[in-house]
Amino acid sequence: MSGSFVDARDELGEAALSCAVAGGHEECVRCLLHAGADALLVAGSELTALQLAVVPPACQPKSFPLP
Repeated sequence: MSGSFVDARDELGEAALSCAVAGGHEECVRCLLHAGADALLVAGSELTALQLAVVPPACQPKSFPLP
């Protein structure tokens, strides 16, 4: 699998990997990355999953719907 399905977006433009990272779901993040999810895909929050993982929540755009 090349990542096309694992990089699908929801109605807010967020990919599963971004949501998993924002929610702190480490095992989901591992599974999605192993399945080929793109950590550099810019999601609806205007950040990549990689950026969400390293940018403190207070510095993230307010548009990201945290769980």
